Amino acid sequence: PWRTPALASFASYTLSHNLGLALITGGSARFRIYKAAGLSAGEIGSIIALASLTFWTGIGLLGGLGLVLHPEHIVLLGAAVPVPVQRVAGTGLVGFAMAPLLLRRFGVASAKIGGWKTPLPDAMQSAWMTLVAALDLAAACAALFVLLPDPQPALFPLVFLGYALALIVSQVTHVPGGVGVFEAVIIATVPGDKAQLLAAPLAYRVVYYLVPLGFAALLL
Repeated sequence: PWRTPALASFASYTLSHNLGLALITGGSARFRIYKAAGLSAGEIGSIIALASLTFWTGIGLLGGLGLVLHPEHIVLLGAAVPVPVQRVAGTGLVGFAMAPLLLRRFGVASAKIGGWKTPLPDAMQSAWMTLVAALDLAAACAALFVLLPDPQPALFPLVFLGYALALIVSQVTHVPGGVGVFEAVIIATVPGDKAQLLAAPLAYRVVYYLVPLGFAALLL
């Protein structure tokens, strides 16, 4: 029933957002819910793997399109990133997001890691999964965007690039909830008064992290 994956996805993403170490925290929530629903450990592992892949293809698609279609004045480590470099990087990200759609075309129907095997979605399923992930990330970024001191529509592509980068850095560092890391990346990439900008990610953390965590705890 749809309520089972809805609860599993909501609880797992909320826990992983707040606690970090997504495979352990969010994966544990999925395992608990799906195990109670009668799925095997292998099936649950496949769900976790495909959910993780879909999350990253969604970031790759939107981030890549942003770099290709709306290259902005991006400064990393004190140096401006040239527009051609942004477009090459964006093309690579879009290619990464589109790769799962082509696997079945080349006869790859499943992925094998050691003794574990998971079936891969077909091209249509992959397209829908990536699209849903992209829409979810765009909506999440929009929740942050409207909290900015002066949310000009033309600024959204740059804000999303900063948002995507903040998510990636938070995931890589495994800091619980990305506390401090997420805010620092947002402040560094979004133009404007830094003191005023700080309020937006702090309010966003309450709206998008802490409130859903309370609901997830009640549901679990």
